[in-house]
Amino acid sequence: QKKNFVLMVELRKWLEKKENGKIMDRKTLIRTLNKLQLKRIKVNAPLVTDYTGSRSIDVILNPSVKVMSPELMDQIRNRLRNFDSQRRSGAAAKLKQKHTLAIHGLKVQRRAKVKKLPISEAIHANGFIGAKMIRAKLLHKFLWEYVSGLPNLDCAKEGQHDKNLNQSCQFSITAAIKEMPLELFLQVVGSAKIDSSTVTKCSGKTLSEIPIGVYSQLMGTHAKGRLSRLITILNRLKLIELVSNHVEDSDMRSGDIPTYSLELRPYIEEPTPSIVQSSHVSVNHRPKFRHDFVLSKQESVDAYWETLKYCYLTAGSAEPSAFPGFSCTVMEFSKSNDYQTTSGITNASHE
Repeated sequence: QKKNFVLMVELRKWLEKKENGKIMDRKTLIRTLNKLQLKRIKVNAPLVTDYTGSRSIDVILNPSVKVMSPELMDQIRNRLRNFDSQRRSGAAAKLKQKHTLAIHGLKVQRRAKVKKLPISEAIHANGFIGAKMIRAKLLHKFLWEYVSGLPNLDCAKEGQHDKNLNQSCQFSITAAIKEMPLELFLQVVGSAKIDSSTVTKCSGKTLSEIPIGVYSQLMGTHAKGRLSRLITILNRLKLIELVSNHVEDSDMRSGDIPTYSLELRPYIEEPTPSIVQSSHVSVNHRPKFRHDFVLSKQESVDAYWETLKYCYLTAGSAEPSAFPGFSCTVMEFSKSNDYQTTSGITNASHE
């Protein structure tokens, strides 16, 4: 992976460390790369905490790279996620260390505490499901139903899959979420901003049908973050994929509304059981068991998620390998509590 490309942010961080904190400006760096005749492209990546936006990042390619394959795009986006995660962890550690330093003689006036219903209680009172993978499943089932119902788009409709599976089922993620029923949104994304009377008044409506004021309360920063993380899980599962991947030598601006495509032929490769990992048998020589799916009807979507749950919960611990064939790892797969819910809501609650 590292031989095929390097992120511009990685390069700048390395140069800053090399030059003892001195930062090279962007224009100088780009001129240097051009002199070295290194190929630079811009890759579109979704925002981590806001599903309605995207950003473009600079990537420097190895001259040996001739074609931007889906695998390479995956590697770039995974590297960016890891880089951002490490940067946030480092910043949080510095902030924590800074706050632990006592300032002698400083008196801090504290605000009077107002008793409020804890956020966790309020959000669960509105129907929120704590199990992350169940919420990801419900979101995926909704998106599948949404795309299936789009006019002039038969790629996901039952009986049409044989001739339309190669058709790109593209959709606007923002338009899709606005058509989500309020009850399902409260289960999947959650909100502690509205009370039960508002929920009752807007019952049976989609997000596009509720008052703008209520919608603004629902779609706060935290709600967008929770929804964005679920979309990231579906993206890493290859159930949906961001369209408009990269532009060469472009001044493409970030912030464009993301368009996704729905995958109709996902597959699952069973992870290596922990008992095999601990034995002397080489994991590379163990045959891979692959489950292929054609998401042409609701039953197929249900079968996919049941198989996913079975494979990764019975494996003991999921191997940190490509899923469903590329270089990414979704840690939620092997956590049993992310498949369980005590809210009493069934899989068919949104149907």
